[in-house]
Amino acid sequence: EPGDIGASLSALAESEAGFRALFRGNPVPMCIHTAGTLLPLRINAAMATHYGWSWDRLRRMSLLDILDPEDRAAARSGWARPEPSRPWRLLRPDGTPRLVQV
Repeated sequence: EPGDIGASLSALAESEAGFRALFRGNPVPMCIHTAGTLLPLRINAAMATHYGWSWDRLRRMSLLDILDPEDRAAARSGWARPEPSRPWRLLRPDGTPRLVQV
């Protein structure tokens, strides 16, 4: 029935809004990126704060730009299908690495 579709769409929109709020307000640094280019689609504020990059700068950078050079080759092939147990070194603006779990 048409009413069921409207209720379903409303519930979907409410659920999506909840997940967006959870992502934005989460204290854990998070980034959603494209698999091919590793360019960010969404970054939460904690990501910028934790790594020390400005939000505007961070959202214009590929994840390869903030990876330790030793991790870049592995990321090019591995982030399309990440290894959950592998640590990655993301760099702060001053070059100091921070270990992360993807």
